[in-house]
Amino acid sequence: MSMETVNITSDRAAVRFHGRTALRDGGVYTPWSASGFTVRFRGTALRATFAANNTEVPNSRPYLRTFVDGEQKERFGLYEPQGDVVLAEGLADGEHTVTVLKCSEALQSYVIWHALTTDGTFLPLPPCETTRRIQFIGDSITTGFGVLATPEQTEFTTAEQDALAGYAMQTADALHAEAHLFAISGYAIHRSPFGQPIPPLYRFVDGAGACELPWDFDRFQPDITVINLGTNDHAWFCNECAAHLSEEERHHEIEEAYYNFLKELQVIHPHSRFLCVIGMMHAFVIEDVQRAVVRAAAEGMGVRFQRLPLAEEWRVGHPAPATHKIAADILTPLIAEWMGWE
Repeated sequence: MSMETVNITSDRAAVRFHGRTALRDGGVYTPWSASGFTVRFRGTALRATFAANNTEVPNSRPYLRTFVDGEQKERFGLYEPQGDVVLAEGLADGEHTVTVLKCSEALQSYVIWHALTTDGTFLPLPPCETTRRIQFIGDSITTGFGVLATPEQTEFTTAEQDALAGYAMQTADALHAEAHLFAISGYAIHRSPFGQPIPPLYRFVDGAGACELPWDFDRFQPDITVINLGTNDHAWFCNECAAHLSEEERHHEIEEAYYNFLKELQVIHPHSRFLCVIGMMHAFVIEDVQRAVVRAAAEGMGVRFQRLPLAEEWRVGHPAPATHKIAADILTPLIAEWMGWE
């Protein structure tokens, strides 16, 4: 039986990439939650040649999910720093479409895809099925932190993380929209005891890493951007590291940081609308976010605020799947109505 291999850095017509990506180390670097690729071929099997980091670390190992002809398959982890992984096998001999998306987050690990091999032949991809584009900027909630964990679990590992099962991708799927996620656990709009502020990192493909690979925003301009930030600013607000500031000063700093990021995003994405959401976890800064939104809206920016319900069930200190479903059920019709998406 004949075999065909495509180098995905050069045979780009055969592969469609999802999320922020960049050429790096002889392959295509895909760090972000829900980043990956789609390929179409005639044959019975597909495998990929990859490199990845932190594969030996349970708290950081990259996890992915494969979709074969639209059918969701089991998640799988990468346990070796490089090699080949089977993405599909034993299929009926014919035309197939395979999509591979990263479930775990950019802060913990990345995957670099080098080549794809089938026992048949690769086929040109049809045009993307949707022209709708939605972007989510967030923290651990948006990365699906702990969403697959049991109620008894207390320690985070990427095995229990799945952004594809979180509110963001549920919303994008319901709206039939192409989605980009820029989300980093522990990070904030202004300050966090667990990580860095998001705004200075936003312009980079490797924003969760060294910030050496600038992102070309012309490659993906969203119709709407959903921002779910502020929860980790709440942690800073309550932490000793903010004790030198009065409560009023803390609120002011968070509001200013949020407002300034909105104005920066307006310049980067001049045709996007912005939906600012918060509330799935405890946050004293909800009114700070709302004030920033009101200021931006008063200046003519296409921006709205939506408070989300606080989780009633928790997984590793984060919202349980039921809360993600509730949030998606709120956001989906709200965005559809605002954007005029039937």
